[in-house]
Amino acid sequence: GTGDCILTMDASKFVTAAFTANPTAITLSSFKAKQHGRKILLKWKTASEIDNLGFNILRSDSENGTYTKINSDLIPAKKNAVSGAKYKRKDRNAKKGQTYYYKLEDIDRNTGSTVHDAVEVKVKGKAFKKKHSKK
Repeated sequence: GTGDCILTMDASKFVTAAFTANPTAITLSSFKAKQHGRKILLKWKTASEIDNLGFNILRSDSENGTYTKINSDLIPAKKNAVSGAKYKRKDRNAKKGQTYYYKLEDIDRNTGSTVHDAVEVKVKGKAFKKKHSKK
């Protein structure tokens, strides 16, 4: 037989389907804050970070209040964190009896800033008592 068999495939249909997710955002898997002595220890984990420049930690005295950045410089993203990374930071200005709310902000190279939901910490006064040295 001399019949022509031409198979045409529209490749564009297959390419677009794989890239519908926004590839610029980070995936935050956890953000926790807890009292550690006189300080508040903040820990967070990412599942992936693409085009992430770094993080800011924002603090407020009330959940819907004004949040202020507590880190002086951007907390840099860990390089090549396609599979995610772990971070920790301390807030050394905690006052006893206070309740603080913390939000994590990530700065993306392309889309700017994303602020994640707040976590709450009540500062207990026990750690602020002076330790008496036993003789």
